[in-house]
Amino acid sequence: MIQLSQNELILDEAFLKFLRSDDLKREYRDETDKIKKKIKDDYEEHDVYVGLYKQRDGEIKTDKKHRNIVNASIYPFAHKGKLTDLGYYFIRTEPLLEQNVSDVDFVIESATKQIALFGEAKSSTRNSSGLIAQMEKRKKSIEDNRQHLHETLIPNSAKYEYVLSTEAIESRDLYAAIMRNDDKNVIWEYGGDEESLLSVFALPEDISQNKDKVLHMDDELNRNLIRVKTSTQFKNFFPKSHPVALLSILTWIDRDINEDETGYKQSFSFEDVLKICQNELENFSDDYVEKMTRRILRIGENIGFIRQLDAGNYKISTNNNDPKAREQDLKDKWIYYSIKKEKETKNDELKLKLQNRMREKHNRMFPRIDSY
Repeated sequence: MIQLSQNELILDEAFLKFLRSDDLKREYRDETDKIKKKIKDDYEEHDVYVGLYKQRDGEIKTDKKHRNIVNASIYPFAHKGKLTDLGYYFIRTEPLLEQNVSDVDFVIESATKQIALFGEAKSSTRNSSGLIAQMEKRKKSIEDNRQHLHETLIPNSAKYEYVLSTEAIESRDLYAAIMRNDDKNVIWEYGGDEESLLSVFALPEDISQNKDKVLHMDDELNRNLIRVKTSTQFKNFFPKSHPVALLSILTWIDRDINEDETGYKQSFSFEDVLKICQNELENFSDDYVEKMTRRILRIGENIGFIRQLDAGNYKISTNNNDPKAREQDLKDKWIYYSIKKEKETKNDELKLKLQNRMREKHNRMFPRIDSY
């Protein structure tokens, strides 16, 4: 017989042919039925499915909250205002993405002052000490890759600073954690009384020591980074955003270009998506932007949100042009697809373990017969 790896799942029909004992075949069928029941209990019962849906919906909301903080942090450095007048400009998100190492969310540079700000957005500070430890790991990655950063993104900066950016309501927990550690992390806070404001952390009035641990080395930046108008509506996604965020551009990709009487194009092209990705992914390589474009289209097809008409041309699957309805449809399709893939993976894992057990029993019963 053909030799097959124990890590290779075999179709039931072929595996039953391999088993030469009726007792083993009966046991395999019984155990297969148990797996089917377990998969149904774990994934298909209504209450269970609702729980899985809510879990994934929560992941999407957490990603959006994180994305909002990143956008609020970089927006004032990408649009003319008092921070760009100081010479500080947004350079890129995820500056070490190509190096495949622990990375921060964004980098901002002042070429004239030779200062680079590496920032990390935090949507929750429940484990503030853990966040500080995580930031230390990312600092090491930055320091270890100074040469790469100098050659590719920030050739003018010799001085590096590190920023933790969070919602104003969370900033005091970060401050307390930093004070417990002998290190420096500048704190930015977004929100407060007015949501669209960004500030360097407002130190408690009774604090006179260790102020430099949470403030910038550039006093001029500290004085100007107070209640700066910002926005969360800047970038639709970042390289490591949730797939629903990546695909969000598809909910409006067919609007406002060569409009027909309904205000929507009949189709859109690969180039349409590529142009949007070029705008979203500033200072990334052309190869990476094209790779992301293809990924977005591939996921969109896999979950059934779009379909390919012919080479390079696509169409939104839904006939509903309402933006909110499209967003909900996208989310529902992704969650359904995600649960389905997890269910299939779990089923295959259980079946492979079963087949491996049955192989061992078979080989003990028939030691001279070649086995899978």
